[in-house]
Amino acid sequence: MFSNSGNMGLPLALFAFGEQAMSAAVVLMILTNGLHFSVGMKMMDSKASIIGLLRVPILAATVAGLVVSMTSISISEVVAIPIEMMGQIATPLLLFSLGVRLTSVDLKDWHWSDWCAGMSADGCEL
Repeated sequence: MFSNSGNMGLPLALFAFGEQAMSAAVVLMILTNGLHFSVGMKMMDSKASIIGLLRVPILAATVAGLVVSMTSISISEVVAIPIEMMGQIATPLLLFSLGVRLTSVDLKDWHWSDWCAGMSADGCEL
């Protein structure tokens, strides 16, 4: 239901479209991860509270990032430089973690993923 626009999406967008596409790819990742960790969590646990969702680090970081970018809050270089350094390592680290995860993939049911991907590419719903 929720696409993987982080581990594979960001490196593929960078490779296919270059640096100019990264901002759009990051927005897509934020939206899909936001839906995954809010709507998805509510779907899995109907007792999940809205306040409890703010304890999810990615949602809290997204809210903090939006507040900083939409206001005139300035961040000192002591904080901004390490944040930028972590952002620069994020894409290669995503690729590395994806590679590590792929080493433990069991390929016995690969035909189901191919069928689902084909249905998704055609615009069909399961």
